[in-house]
This record gives sequence, C-alpha cells and structure tokens, in this order.
Amino acid sequence: MQVQFVLAFSFMFSTWNSWVQPRSLPSVILVTIVLTPGGKTVGNFLDSSVLLLACIAFSSVVWAFTQAVAGESYTAMAAILFVMVYFFSTLRAINPARFFVPALITPLLTFTAISSVVGVAGLNTTNNQHFDSNFLVSTIKAYLIGIAVCLSVNVLVFPDFASRHLNTHFVSTVKDISSLLVSILGALSGSENTEEMRDAGISQRNAYVTSIHASLAIIETTIRQASAEVSYSHYSIKDYTQLLKRCKGVVAILCSINTSIKSETSQKLMESAEFLEQITPSMRDSWMSLRTCCESIFEEIQTKFENAGSKKKTTMNLDAEAALVETVLNTAQNATEALQAFERHRPNEFLDIFPDLHDYKGLTAEQIESWDKLTHVTFHILAAKELVNSLNQLHSDVYRSTGNKLQTRLHFTHYLPGFIFGLFAPKPVNPRATVPRPTIGARLTALKNVFLSSPSIFGLKLATAMLCFLMVLYTQPVIFQQWSMSGAFVSILVAISPSLGQTYFSLPIQIVATTLGSSIAYAGVCAFGRDGAYGITGFAALLGVPFYYLMLNNMQFLVLGLLSLLSFSNFVVISFINRANPRAISPDVSLYRGVAVTSIALSFSLIFTLVLYPTLARNALRQKLFEIFGDFRNYHGKIVTAALRAPENTIINLEDSDIKDTRDNILSQLASLEPLMNFAAIEPRLAGKFQSAKYRAVIIHMRTFLDRLEALRVSSGDAPFDSSVRKFLNFGLLGEARREMQQTVRILMHIFASSMLTKQKLPSLPDASKARNKLFQAFITIIMNHAHHVYPVETDPLADMPYDKEGVLATLNTEKWLRLLSFSASARDVSSELDHFGVLIKDIFGEYPDVIYEPVDISEAGWQAAS
Repeated sequence: MQVQFVLAFSFMFSTWNSWVQPRSLPSVILVTIVLTPGGKTVGNFLDSSVLLLACIAFSSVVWAFTQAVAGESYTAMAAILFVMVYFFSTLRAINPARFFVPALITPLLTFTAISSVVGVAGLNTTNNQHFDSNFLVSTIKAYLIGIAVCLSVNVLVFPDFASRHLNTHFVSTVKDISSLLVSILGALSGSENTEEMRDAGISQRNAYVTSIHASLAIIETTIRQASAEVSYSHYSIKDYTQLLKRCKGVVAILCSINTSIKSETSQKLMESAEFLEQITPSMRDSWMSLRTCCESIFEEIQTKFENAGSKKKTTMNLDAEAALVETVLNTAQNATEALQAFERHRPNEFLDIFPDLHDYKGLTAEQIESWDKLTHVTFHILAAKELVNSLNQLHSDVYRSTGNKLQTRLHFTHYLPGFIFGLFAPKPVNPRATVPRPTIGARLTALKNVFLSSPSIFGLKLATAMLCFLMVLYTQPVIFQQWSMSGAFVSILVAISPSLGQTYFSLPIQIVATTLGSSIAYAGVCAFGRDGAYGITGFAALLGVPFYYLMLNNMQFLVLGLLSLLSFSNFVVISFINRANPRAISPDVSLYRGVAVTSIALSFSLIFTLVLYPTLARNALRQKLFEIFGDFRNYHGKIVTAALRAPENTIINLEDSDIKDTRDNILSQLASLEPLMNFAAIEPRLAGKFQSAKYRAVIIHMRTFLDRLEALRVSSGDAPFDSSVRKFLNFGLLGEARREMQQTVRILMHIFASSMLTKQKLPSLPDASKARNKLFQAFITIIMNHAHHVYPVETDPLADMPYDKEGVLATLNTEKWLRLLSFSASARDVSSELDHFGVLIKDIFGEYPDVIYEPVDISEAGWQAAS
C-alpha cells in the first residue's frame, strides 16, 4: 500500500504536477492516505472510492454554492460548514468503517472553499471573483489523480479480491465446527470419564467456540467486501449469505449443547453411575455412528468449498457424480438410523423417576434429581436431531447453490441506496398487515430522539468545534496563513471522537504521531532540500512501510499512522510549494509552528470534548447493555410464543427471519462492546476506577445466557406443542406456576435493563430458579396424580396417557413429551443463568436491604436504646 504513497510524491516532484495548481497538490497525497484503511481488499477500496467520488461531486456543488451565493456573508458560509460537518460526522458515528472518508473529505472541501474566499488559500485564479472555478477544477483533478493512483495500485497491480478469501474462510470454519462437534459427541458418549478429562474437554471446546465466532465475523465482513467487487466464482453473494446463515444455525445448536454440558446439572449427570454404567454403554454406538456420519458430511462440505475456491471449471464424470450422490444418501440414511436408535434407547428406564404406585408418599430428593437428569439427556437427544437437520440443510445448500459453473458476478445493488429498494418493494397482500401512517406528533418525537441520540450529539460537538476554528480564520487571517493552520482542520476532525475515552486515549498518540511525521519530514528537507525529489521520496517510502502496515493490521494504531503520514506530507508539500519563495520561512520555524499548532489543536479537542456535553464511553456501554437485555426479553418471548401460542398444525421455521435477526443482532451488539470497554477503562472518573472486571463478567455471562436461550429455541422444535401438551401446561397449579415463571422472567429482564440506565441499587429480586422448580414439581405431581387416579376422567389433563408404569414411561418417550422434557431442562438453565445476572449486577450497583427481614430487637433494652 505504501506504493501509492510513493507514487503520489513522485507525481508531485515530476513535471506532471503542472496538471493541477500547486495549492491542490496536498489533495493528491491526502487521497492516497485516507483510502488506505478502506483499501485492504479490492471490495473495500471500490466501496470507499465510489463513496469518495459521490462526496466530491456533492462537495463541488456545495463549493460553488458557498462561493457564488454565500460568499458575501461570513455567517452564511459558517452555517454551511456547520451543516456539512454535523451531517457527515453523524454518519461517521453511526458507521465509522464506511463513512470515515466522506466525513473527512466533504467538510475539508467546504472549509477549503471558505478559506479561498477569505484569502488564505492562495491567490485567486478566476479574476478575483468569489467563485474561484479554476481552483475548484484543480482540486477535483487532484482528488481524481489520487484516486487513479490508488486504483492502479489496489486493482491493477496488486489486487487482493475479497471473494478469493471467502472459500478459504469457510473451509477453516467448517473444520473448527467439525472439531467442536467431535469433542461434544465424545463427551456425550462418556469418553470424558475423569474430572481432568472433563476440564480439558471444556477448555478445548471453549477455544473452538471462540475461534468459530471470530471466523464467522470475518466471513460476514468479507462478504460485505466481496459484494462491492466484480468476481468470477461458483457462488454468488446471495449464496454465500445463505451458507453463512446455515453455518450460524449449526453453530448455535452446538453452542447450546456445549453450554448445557458445562452446567452443574449436566456435570452431575455425566458423573453419575446411571450415566456411566447404563445410559452411556447403551447409547455409545449411536453417538459414534452419528459422529461418523457428521464427519463425513463435513468432509464433503470442505471438499466442495475447496473446489469452489479454484478458478478452474470442475469436470466430474457421471460415475464419480453418481458415487458422490450415493455417498451422500448413505450418510444421511446412517444419520437417520442413529437418531432412530436414540428414540429406542428410552433412558427414562435407567433412571429412578417413578415411585412405587402401591405405596406412594411423594417423590424423594433422589427421584426429583433423576427427573432433572432425564430432562438433560432428552435435550441432548433432541439437540442432536436438530443438529442433523441443520447440517443436512447446510449440505444441501452447499451443493444446490452451484453445480460446476463459474460465472461473472456483478453486484451493482451494493452501490445503490437502500431507500431505492423500498420504493419498488411489493405491497403487502393482506391489508391488515399494512402499518398505519405515523401521526405528526409521532414523527416530531422520532426527530427529537434522533437529534438527541449519541451520533447526533457527536456531530453537534464536532460542528461547534469547527465553528470555533473558523472564527480564528475570520478574525486572524494573517496569522492563520503564516502559521499554516489549515492542516489543523484535519487534525481536529480526526482527534474528536464519539466518546471521551476514545479522545482521551488517542490524544498522546496523536501528538506523538504529528511530531514524528513532521520531524521526519524536517530531516528529509534539511538533508535533500525543498525539491530533493529522490531523497524525500525515499524518506516517504521508508516512512510508509511501518505506518501503512499499522493502519491496515491494527485499527488501534489507525490514528497514529494517519496523522504521521498527513503531518509528513503537509510539511513536505508546503516546503516544496515555497521552494522558490524568497520570503518563505526556514524549515526550523516551519517545524516549530507545525508542531505547536497541531498540539494546540489536539489539546483544544480534548478540552472541548470534556467541557461540551461529554459523551462517556461507560454511558454508551450501559446503553448497549440496556438494549441487549431488551433483546433478550424479546427473544425469549418469541420462543415461548411460538411454542405455546402459535396455531396448531403450523410449521415454525427455526431460522425464521425475525427470530434469526434478533439472535444475530444480539451477537453483533455483544461483539461491539469490547471497544467501549477499553475506552471506558481509561476515562477519568471521580468516583474511582471504572469497574471493568465486573462489567466484563456481565458481558461474558450474556454470551452464556444467549446459548441458554438458543437451547430453549432448539427444544421448542419446528412446530407448536401438541394440543394435549398445551392442555396439560394450562392445568391447575401447573398453569399458575407456568404463568408465574414467565412473569418472573419478564420482571427480571426489565429490572436488569433499567438498572443499566438508572445505576440504582437493586431491591430483593424474585427467584427465577424457584419459580422454575415450582413449575417442574407441579409437572411431576400431575403425572404422579394421574398414575394414582386422583383426577376424574373428564378433567384429567393426561387422559390419553396409560396409568401403569410401563405405559407412562412409553408415553414420556414419545416425541411430543420428549420435546416438553427438553424444554423444561432448557428453561431450568435459563432461569439459573437469569438469577446469576442479579448477583453480578448487585456486585456493580449494590443492593437495598430488605427491611422486612431485618432482625428487630423488641426487648425492653432494645426499645430504650432506640429511643
């Protein structure tokens, strides 16, 4: 990437620099610097370049309007700059990765137009008119030359297509998923029969989960980059998106099983004699058969991705293709047979869950524990079934999405604004589904909320800072020009960040970066002269190697590399432009003034951020946690509603877009918390150091809780519960306990979310685990009462269940009851993890004492002491 930086300096020192005015030369180098963070792949570069071209076209219109229409009024020009900085800085805060370049270039062009009118941007070249059209044309040429230099390097000479990496990323991810699956099935088959082996297995699976989540995030980013490219591949971007969706579905089920295995109840199950001596031996062959089948499917998927990564057309003869189809069918059949074997094992027969019907006096503690073990074994069996279904869907999509065809893929829709697709979207067929038009009051409220949002506040702060900087230009134009203060405009734009912690963290790096870049430029100018083309270009090459590497491979050092290269180029370009000016200041004075101006500008940025409506990263972190708790509440509600309230005989798509979007949104929000944690940890805080470890514990537990909710979703299956099961769940005490359980979950979610905003101490909380245990005990009691003929036939909720022990056990082994048992196990894990949130949040904010249960001294001495 440093090649484009060197080429820009070569253009400046060549005779071709006459194509643009000398004062436009910095723009050529600026483009080669700012396009680098978005130019790691061809897709990134093209996306940033197209946005930059659109911004140049828009800014040219604003330039012309500013000079030709508003040039007579400093106030009008200041208002235009304020609007431009506010709008594009707000976009930058919303999506920094994509809108960083537009948020930098568009305000800079507007400021350049204003400085030209004031007279500090060089001599007017259009007959002293306010609208300096020649300067505008020269500036546009400079930007286009910079883009052309980047295009020649990034696309024509050293192209790095994102689409080429997709298949490689999918292969490595599928390998990790396969390894995670093998480890999980090994644990379920009883291979981890000692505590050391169990601990080692848990650590290994946690490492696989971390690696898989990181790989899925990389694939998602790479797909976005590839959608901006013209590629020649087997799969389209739509195909890759669907395959990523299928991979996430498989991973979600594996993570839910993995989290269940780590639970205390599952560990007790795997350590129990029933599991090691009776359940495991009878099911080991089925687990191993399932493992072999899944490994075979994963190997075929890897082979297909590896072939898709080749640019050669695959030529498979009919015999080989027929053999492959037969292998796939055999694998699927073996997996189906393994699942059928699970249903025949009937683990409930190995557990002491049924008391003696002739002398029934209630369930013992051991029998209740056996019921819990049964629910977890049942969950593992049903999760394996859902895993095979999801894996078969992934396998089918991998082979169905493409045959042996290589096609040219042009995804022009990537560059179209999203509202265009909304204009041509089909209208809903059902009129009832039409969303009513919002009222004027609702629209005004929405506008107010947008205006007061964090991105908007950041845009307002940055626009206000630019107005303060503009006042210096208006009031002291001579000093502004003598001290070359125009470069400080870009420094302030980069320095002020959306959060105080980010600005606080970046300030020393920014001062070091600008000083370092200017110092190296000073050394080059002193050694080779103001027009020492070869020497200064060599300095640029040496400087570009480390800083471009940092910008591309470590986002934490993006500002360091960016400001170092900008300060270097500004010093060199100004010295080159003034090479024939006898009144030009010496390099020593230029260095001193440049470092002083930049340091003052960066210090102003920090003070301004501290004084004017400081946006704290810790507040943004708590806002994010509040939103995640709300998403947890919605996700849980959708799962329960789909299982218990959806119309019968309907199919619930496990990858339903609404449920899937909620889950993926939670994952994305959890991934975005790490930068906020880092910035919050370094922010100044009067109350003491930020409690990073306690907040990190909450975030880690959120990932675990999401896996628990995913287990609940897997247990609910692809259809609502049977009508007889619903009748059973709404019967008597069980129905009351179920409603109490759901109310407890909603209340706790609301309290946890609210605590993140209010930062108030928590009161005594309802116990979700007790509510679930009450529900489970009512569940077992009704089954036992049925077996003892307690209920009349006309009101018995289990009228279709036999009364004898063998009949009850056989009924519990049917799919609808297995789903209910699995759902109960997942609900237990959800409730226990939900209660643990209360412990973690109380550790952060504290707890109000419950005065009702405080001991009171009612003795005479106690009352006298109190009075």
